[in-house]
Amino acid sequence: MKGKSVFILTFFLAVVVFSAIAMGVSKQPSDTVNTLPEFNDLKEFSLEFIDQRQQVQSIADFEGSVWVTGLIFTRCAGQCPEMMRQLKQLDDLLIDKENVSLVPVSVDPDHDTPEVLERYAEKFNATGAHWKFLTGSAENMERLAREGLLLGSSEAGSEEEFIFHSRKLVLIDQRLNVRGYYDAFEAEDMSALAQDLQQLLRVGR
Repeated sequence: MKGKSVFILTFFLAVVVFSAIAMGVSKQPSDTVNTLPEFNDLKEFSLEFIDQRQQVQSIADFEGSVWVTGLIFTRCAGQCPEMMRQLKQLDDLLIDKENVSLVPVSVDPDHDTPEVLERYAEKFNATGAHWKFLTGSAENMERLAREGLLLGSSEAGSEEEFIFHSRKLVLIDQRLNVRGYYDAFEAEDMSALAQDLQQLLRVGR
């Protein structure tokens, strides 16, 4: 009897310890999200853009959704196609597309009209309602890139990429805070982006 009692007590303690560990693991996404830095607040930017569907978009329109953005231009033969492929792979992983926006931002707005952006979107099968390819005045596009997203661009590029720009993708939360930067050419960064995006969706912040 004594041996049986010891066994039952040991089993009970094991269950308690396992439950405690499981509860700790279940809280990790929230804790991890709380540790994501906040680089910049976009709520102060009252800029307007136009998307590939010729719909006017403002920064405020994205409040309430998690969004991923980056700088591209349709004549780019260098890093932009790979950035788009990475965004499309991220899109394919998403289950909750209603609360996510994928927002490529043109750094060549004089050429990248809504019609041009629409054809570019079709080329990558980026046609869902949550895809917003933005263009607009050169001043607004530059302000969004430099002051809002804190990303740089320059016309001193190469033959393949005559506009040099950052290859980072940017994660922005539901409150329009920039929460992370991820190199589109690094598999580890892309994995981290997918995880951080899902965590923001879970906690709703």
